[in-house]
Order: sequence, then structure tokens, then C-alpha cells
Amino acid sequence: MIQEGDRPVIEYADRNGLRRKISGSFVVGADGKKGVVRKIFLEESAGIKQVEGSYRYDGTWIAANLKLKVPTPETHPNFPLWDLGFTPEAVYDLFWPKGWHFCSPPGRATAAGKFGPHTDRLWRHEVEYNNWDDSMDSEKLLWENLKPMITRTKDESNKPFPCGDVTYPRDCISFIRCRPYLFTHKVVNKWYHDGVILIGDAAHVFPPFGGQGIACGFRDAHQLAWRISLLQLLPQSDGLLRDRLLGSWALERRYSVDDATKITSMNGRLCNKGDDFYFWLMRTVVWLLRYVSTMFSMPDPMTASETRGYQTVDGGFFSKKFHGGKRMAQIYVQSCCNAPVLSDELIRNTKTVMTLLVITQDQYKEAMVDAREVLRAVYLHPSILSESSLRVFSPDSPSKADNTVVYFPTPIRRLNDLGISVKPGYNPSNYLRRLGQGTRFVIIRPDLYTFALANNTEELVECFTALRLQLQGAS
Repeated sequence: MIQEGDRPVIEYADRNGLRRKISGSFVVGADGKKGVVRKIFLEESAGIKQVEGSYRYDGTWIAANLKLKVPTPETHPNFPLWDLGFTPEAVYDLFWPKGWHFCSPPGRATAAGKFGPHTDRLWRHEVEYNNWDDSMDSEKLLWENLKPMITRTKDESNKPFPCGDVTYPRDCISFIRCRPYLFTHKVVNKWYHDGVILIGDAAHVFPPFGGQGIACGFRDAHQLAWRISLLQLLPQSDGLLRDRLLGSWALERRYSVDDATKITSMNGRLCNKGDDFYFWLMRTVVWLLRYVSTMFSMPDPMTASETRGYQTVDGGFFSKKFHGGKRMAQIYVQSCCNAPVLSDELIRNTKTVMTLLVITQDQYKEAMVDAREVLRAVYLHPSILSESSLRVFSPDSPSKADNTVVYFPTPIRRLNDLGISVKPGYNPSNYLRRLGQGTRFVIIRPDLYTFALANNTEELVECFTALRLQLQGAS
């Protein structure tokens, strides 16, 4: 990879050995912990390397990818669960449950779960072995850990099997790979250099017991994509604007990674040390509080973190003066003409990078007129915001919308009627509650964080002006 002006250029040899070039505006390295983008191109030239993060961890784990087959009455006629009415799929789902599982069976922290398409029948299994040495047999040790986990004594309703213990057929499990890995927690000291950017494991690595590595990787990409899109769409995009957008991205991502590290640390303590006094005390206090009052609801630390968003990040892409940096809640919304959809769709279906949410109870047409007038008065490039990216939202079902498309929270009873399940604690009012009482206008980024909130048109003018200043020279 070489740099030609502001553009990175990749040189490669095709299958015939001919040298070719690909020139672009950006190179995104999503090629893993030991990927070539950082190790070969950035480590020496830009001094970018992974350094110890806010949680110190070094541990050896045996990590395996398993390929599974589903037993059938034809292939395994003596399998005891056929006599109990189990189908092949029911057997598979019982022994290999959905989701990811972090646990600490006697002596060994374990992380395991399905990955890839359901039809591929792939399972990831990781077991901590800090006393590993090269004389050990990784497959034998992993099988010792796995076998008790794929032995069942009860069905999904906790009813004991009359036949006793049942183990998933060994010949239906094969190893794609199985070897020891050294897991650490590290984060790059710099997330980008010119137009070369690092995301995912190339930028940060986590221990396996937190489940945060892939989650942070998705967030890296989600929050980077719209910035790259803006830089490509704006006519006067230059190195200063690139550094402003990518610099704010790097600050926000480091904050988010550190936040995820706290969850990893807590989960690691539980997985690696077991249910110690600290967790016993916490669990007991929560149980007592809920027992004393059925009205008491323990705050979810993840929800609190999501609500807070990036508000405390200095240098983020939002207006602190106008309470930007909040994370939008996710609820089901609908209009008079549309079926319920996730509120994310209000943002995703606009043709501009940003979206302006107009909140009003009754005056739908008047509110739209106000928003359009401000948008015309404070010119923004049409790729940033335009009249096509306005969305009207009402706290309640509108009685008369004057031909204006008005979105509102879908009542839970309607979701139930449509067979749409919601998680415990789901509350449609959270969508506006996070924004605060009196908010009329919200500039929302594509990654569902707010740029700014305004209570009236005068504040909206200031918010648009702040957005222009963040994108100085892009008008």
C-alpha cells in the first residue's frame, strides 16, 4: 500500500502474476488482531499499535469451531429421545441452545454459542486453560469440558427423562479447528492515519467472556459508515474535514470500548472467579429490594449507559450546548398508512445523512412549515439535511393529520394482536422520555445518536448553525 497525494493505493498481483492497482479514498482495515493493514502498513510508518486497555487481562483459552450434524431416526435408531416424541430439530435445539453462553463449570470458565447461518450448524466453544503447555492435547481437553454440557437429564420444561442421562451423538460433532489462543484486552493508540482506518479486532481485542468484541466491531462500522459517506458526498471535503469527522469518531469509539470493557471486567470476574461474595451480596440486595416492593424496578446498567450515550465525550460529533450525544431509544412506531416498524426505520429511510425529527401533539402542518423555513434560512448541503429528511412524530395517535405523514408509538396491545413480541420492561414512552420534556426538534445521526435537541425554532437555527460549523467548508 502506498499513498498518492491524499489517496491510498493498493498494489497487488492477480492470479496471472500481473501487478495491478486499486485507488480509493479510504482503506478500512477490518482484518483482525494480526491483520496486515496495521501490522505491515501502519505500525512502522504511523506508529500505530495495540496497547493495553483499561482492563488488564492475559489468559490462554482453548478455542474450537465445531461442525454439527443433526441425528435422525434413520442415522441413530437407538437414540433414546425418539421414543419420547422428539424430532431431529427439537433434539438439536435442546443440546445446542440459541444465543451465546458465558458460564463457569467446575474449574473452567467457558464461552460458547452458535455462529454463522443456522443451516451451517456451527458452534464456537472456548475454555480457559491458563496452565496450558504444548504437551497437552487441545481436542482431548476440550472434549472433557464439552461432554458434560451436551449431556441432558431433562427436557426444556425441566421434566426428567425416564431413560436417564442422554448425550448428543459423538459422531455428529466434528472439529473444524481446535487450538490454544492467548487472549488479552488491547486497544490501538490511534484509530486512523490519513485515509487508512482500523475497526474490529484490528483496532481492539477483548477476552472471550464478555461478548463485547464483535459488538464493538459492529459499532465501529456503524458509526464510521455515515462519516465516510459524508466525506464522499460533500463537494469541498478536505483533509481538515476528514480529520474532524474521523477524530470525533475515534474519541467516541474509545469511550464506547472503555464502557464495554467495564462489562467485560464484571463478566470476567463472575466467569473466572465464580459466584464470590461480591456477586452473592449484589444478588441478595436486588432480591430483597424486589421482595419488599413489587413497584421497585432495578435500573439496567446497559440501559443507563445507552441513555447517556456520548454526552460526556469532549470532541464528539454533536452539540453539547443543545444536549446532543444521546442515544435514541428503539420502539415500534407506525403511521395511519404503514404497519408497525422499528423506530430505526424513520432514520434509515431518509435520503440525507442526517434526519430532523419534528415532535408535535396537534399542529402537524404548522410544525413542518416551521422546520422547512428554518432549513431554508440556514442553508445546509442537501446531502446533510433537506426537506425530504423531515419526520413528524406524535406522542399519541393523531386524530387529524392534514395529509401529513405522522408517526406515533404502536400500542403494546396492537403489537400483541400482530404477534410481535417485546422484551420485559418495554415502554414506548421511553422514546420521548430520553429526549426530555419540551423538545420539539431533534437532529439525529444515522447511528441513532442525537446531534442536537431544540425546544423552538430559535434554538433550531442555532443547532443548524452548529452543524454547519462542525462541517465547516462543506456548504
